[in-house]
Amino acid sequence: MINLRLRTEYSFRYAYGKMQDVVRHATITDRGNTFGHIPFYTECKKLGIKPRLGVELAFVEDTTLRIRQTTYYVTLLAKNNKGLSAIYKLVSKSTQQKFRENRLDFEELSKINDNIIVIIENACLERHLKKGLSAYYGVSPLSSYGDFKKSKLPFVALSDNLYSKPEEKYLYEIILGKGVGFSACRDREELSHILNEDEWRFETFLDEKQQNEAIARTHEIDGLIQDFRLRRAELPHNTSDKT
Repeated sequence: MINLRLRTEYSFRYAYGKMQDVVRHATITDRGNTFGHIPFYTECKKLGIKPRLGVELAFVEDTTLRIRQTTYYVTLLAKNNKGLSAIYKLVSKSTQQKFRENRLDFEELSKINDNIIVIIENACLERHLKKGLSAYYGVSPLSSYGDFKKSKLPFVALSDNLYSKPEEKYLYEIILGKGVGFSACRDREELSHILNEDEWRFETFLDEKQQNEAIARTHEIDGLIQDFRLRRAELPHNTSDKT
């Protein structure tokens, strides 16, 4: 099983995971930002592994309304450098439309092209996706069985980590404050770390055949992702003749 949604310490005040602990999974999808991409990419290259770069973004019906709305989180993974560039543009626009958190509206979801892999966790978002898109329904142990049954997309195994290892729970609580974090609302807090395949199988509602399909799709998606070549930014320099 390849973990396709992983949050790091760059998911500020939402999740926690040291870069050196998360990098071995070779995926980074922090919530609302891509600040960790460069250090993550650098560490992956040191280890000789292919990085999977993405983000988890919030979508609402109308970003012009400065009110609380139902928020849906979508995981986006770049297939290639074009997809990565498109993700950076989406993140930039979501920052400009911030209300409580960075966010986009459903119209932006409908514009996503096939350079990006889309993983949703709510079936109501399917009508906003282009046909032919590499789109999947992510199933984690915290997914709703009823909503999963409504989806027509191929499903894929997903973790829902707020910290990388069980023993890091106390660090997460220091960052957010004990009892006020997202995990405080969960029935089973032990699901908050990066799950291995056995843990995921034990906790999910899928039958064995569906579990095998969901895990196989993590490898299928990985096969769609190219090895990125990030370029260093070049500082402007004076090309005029010296006098």
